[in-house]
Amino acid sequence: MREVTELRRAVRLALKGHETAFVAEMDEALLGAVLRTSWIPMEGLEHLHAALMGATDSELYTVAHEILEEQ
Repeated sequence: MREVTELRRAVRLALKGHETAFVAEMDEALLGAVLRTSWIPMEGLEHLHAALMGATDSELYTVAHEILEEQ
């Protein structure tokens, strides 16, 4: 369960600054690449970075769309 929470936090941080409509139109591979390259290393958040990098494109896509639906 902790891994899911960390992944959600990581994706939420990586989504900041991206236009919601643009993100919603991305396919899994593109969204995964955008989220991974959007991450800005922050001291103390290495565990979130590891969760983001360790997730599949499909997992990132699912979590990102869940977060977008909540907004």
